[in-house]
Amino acid sequence: MWTTASRSLSCSGSVMVDVGGGTHVPLKGVLIDVYLFSSDVTGTVHFQLLNQVAQRTDTAGNFSFHNLPVVVEAQMVIPGTPPYTPVEIINANSLPNLAFRIMVESDVLRGVVPEGTQFAEIYDERDEINATWIIVHPERTHVPLAGGPAIQVLIPEGNAIAAIVAGLTVPPPVVPGRQFHFLRVGRVVREEIGELDDVRPEFVGKGGYVRSTDTWAAPKPSFFGGVYDAPFGGGLHIGGHFGADLYTRDLYYTVTVWDYSGNPAHPLAGAGQQILDLLFNKRYLLPTPALPQGKWETLNLGPFDGNITAVEPSHDTSLIGTSIKVYKRPAPPNLATEYWPFWDLIVLWNSAAGPHALRLLSLEAYERTGGSEATPELTKLAMTPSVNGLLPLMIDNRPPVPIYLPYNLAAPATKFYTSFATFIGAPESVGPSAPMGVCNEMTVTPGQPSGNECILVRYSVEDGAGSPHPHLGWYALWAEFTPKAVAGAPDSAHISLKPSFTGYRSLSESYLPHTPPILAVSNATSVIVPAAVNGWPPEQGDPWGIPTGTCPQYAVEVGLTCWVRTIDGWARLFGTPHVARHLIVKRS
Repeated sequence: MWTTASRSLSCSGSVMVDVGGGTHVPLKGVLIDVYLFSSDVTGTVHFQLLNQVAQRTDTAGNFSFHNLPVVVEAQMVIPGTPPYTPVEIINANSLPNLAFRIMVESDVLRGVVPEGTQFAEIYDERDEINATWIIVHPERTHVPLAGGPAIQVLIPEGNAIAAIVAGLTVPPPVVPGRQFHFLRVGRVVREEIGELDDVRPEFVGKGGYVRSTDTWAAPKPSFFGGVYDAPFGGGLHIGGHFGADLYTRDLYYTVTVWDYSGNPAHPLAGAGQQILDLLFNKRYLLPTPALPQGKWETLNLGPFDGNITAVEPSHDTSLIGTSIKVYKRPAPPNLATEYWPFWDLIVLWNSAAGPHALRLLSLEAYERTGGSEATPELTKLAMTPSVNGLLPLMIDNRPPVPIYLPYNLAAPATKFYTSFATFIGAPESVGPSAPMGVCNEMTVTPGQPSGNECILVRYSVEDGAGSPHPHLGWYALWAEFTPKAVAGAPDSAHISLKPSFTGYRSLSESYLPHTPPILAVSNATSVIVPAAVNGWPPEQGDPWGIPTGTCPQYAVEVGLTCWVRTIDGWARLFGTPHVARHLIVKRS
């Protein structure tokens, strides 16, 4: 008879990423967890983490787990031959089904100093565990408790993070000759950024703005779904590649930020300002006999104090003997002993140090011909101009500031006014406005046949300096209420508002990608009125079952919330700020 028993599972395998053509490349130095999964009678999938400590793969992508607790069905049987020693057998149908999760530290992917461990997850081929997945992955079903074959966890071709970790994004560059190409900002690729004189329909007039990839006709990954024409802000992680003629040299370089002249043919204006923010990068040294666990290493890449000892034509020879601050480009990685999540990192730029405007980045290259790494003697190299040698970025580091304004300039202390809104039939109308009562009180009259008392609000979403924010993505007005001293009432309940009203701004608006990249909300006016005719809480009855009219007074919170489209190449910045005011609604 089969009995339920707790036993220990040991398994091993390798983590690979498919690169096409039947070729697989190991993922070295990634963390891996193993889960037991099962499906109940309703089809719901359940996961149970088996290991207590994640394992890190070695240079061949291999991993192993030992003594993982699992529950199986077992029984003792007596062999039919001497010495008749009882042995335990396990029901094959009770053997564990396994699923794997591969992880890499996301702080490493971002290229920033870790502040507590975070992870970017790389799942294997499954999107979800189901019967089809089990059929096509027999190597991960009914896994023996010990001595089973190695399990290959295969990441499908095209997984962006897996490709980075596998080193597939750092081949010898295809950038021609002596060119340099800016290729990304964070995880935004160059093709997503509008050029100065862009002819692509969705980019025209939007140089330096990001266009979310989910608008592209060809399927490509999107990290900023629903965010269109986004400017950049915050700390920017900018990557790029040098041409093949420069690839193996001991390279140093400078990055300069410029104002835009307004002329795409001669775009650089002013003297330019060299970026001197600290630059560092991370690499993972893979496990070796001398370094059994492997380790992360942080490299300081400048700026260093260099001295120009020579120049290539056609640079001005008067530069010889001058000092300059330079960054160091790391040597090409040895993929057999290390991997770099972002070897192509060129600069970490605090964009908030400059103006809110279209800015251009350029690069100049130097070769170390003497001196030390930290005090190099340099030859300034001749480089071939390229359309990708300048990077236009629209910079805006202003967080949005939602504010309420005086509705009637003759009484600037009063920011909320009341009136009566008629919205049954046509035309819709709002009567004469009147200031709220003492303590922002509004008296409502029940049973109005064709409308309801409304609140009139004037508001703006500003940039911190009194002007409308030019890169607003969305804003909304909302209202919540709670009754006075009613037992059992919730803390608050949302009021469904009528979204628009003739002659007034909508309660909620979003930036539309086919418009210019400005959604300005300044001195806007809206009518805050419930969607139903008798919509204010004292008139509509209480949603928690209290008879209509029981409570004569309600507190109402009116809020204004918003967000801007600014990104740093990894995520949207500034969150969703809001401002709220409390009013009192009284039944007459």
